[in-house]
Amino acid sequence: MVESLWYGEGAISSHQKATLYTATGAADQRLQVHKVDGGCQLISALSTDFKDETKMFGLNIYGSKAGSVCDFFPVYNNFDDALIDLLTVDAANSLYRIKLIKHNLYLTPASNANNAGLTWETASNADNQVWQLCASQSSGGSSGGDSTNSGGGVGPYGDYVYPTVSRKYSRTYSYSHPAMDIRDIAQDHNVYAIADGIVAYTQNSSGSWQPGTTSHDDTMESMGNCIAINHVNPFNGHSNDRSGAYARSIYMHMAENPTVRPGDTVKKGQIIGTIGTTGVSSANHLHFSISVGNGSSLAPGQTGWIQIKLLPDFNPVYAFPEYSL
Repeated sequence: MVESLWYGEGAISSHQKATLYTATGAADQRLQVHKVDGGCQLISALSTDFKDETKMFGLNIYGSKAGSVCDFFPVYNNFDDALIDLLTVDAANSLYRIKLIKHNLYLTPASNANNAGLTWETASNADNQVWQLCASQSSGGSSGGDSTNSGGGVGPYGDYVYPTVSRKYSRTYSYSHPAMDIRDIAQDHNVYAIADGIVAYTQNSSGSWQPGTTSHDDTMESMGNCIAINHVNPFNGHSNDRSGAYARSIYMHMAENPTVRPGDTVKKGQIIGTIGTTGVSSANHLHFSISVGNGSSLAPGQTGWIQIKLLPDFNPVYAFPEYSL
């Protein structure tokens, strides 16, 4: 997900014009880089479903030649007019030109003023065809920034983000494995808090166990570096699978000892670690689980470990549909 200067006034619709606007970090200024054959599509974070192309609104051309307006339109059956290439200008500073592949045109603002129109123009050496793609950092801890950070990508059903940039898992949810093992196959190895919350439990693989656990407890040791966070349910009751006032997210096997402690507040998208292989683990991966319910032990502010078997079952794929084998 990249934060940009396109302005959508809090909603998205077909043929909505893209314009330049002062950065606020709001959802209408965030685009998800959706990789497809031959390039990518830049999808508005206001899209209602990131797995259904009929509900994914991407940058598009309204016309077919230089000077055509840049607008948003469902990418379904509109593949060519939404197919984009990001041409590197300065990778260290995340500077790119945004090329519409079929028409060989480049995204260009009319000026740098609020509400300036965006059009697709022929290539030039002008600075107004150079864009900086940004992933803002969240507040809290050492990561800085603000609570609008998109983490590993904006979640499709509520006020939450993906915990990783990687979208592949090696082991999915089951009764005997109530979690998802996310593979470490992206250049971004960070682990992100999925939503605002309060840390309920931490442990580190070098033996600093919290009260109530010991280094002789093989079940606890197997988790390696681990963080559990309690949240107000960020999934907005999208279905019965997500019902309940509270949610608890758990992140295991991370590379570094946690820098947050029980009682610390974390923000949506805050970096809380990196994918690792501590504890009982055969390869780098994030063992990620969620529980949703009304139990007071899941409420933000409650601390302590809860045995996994005592937590309500919840399949993470329901809330994070982009993950796949």
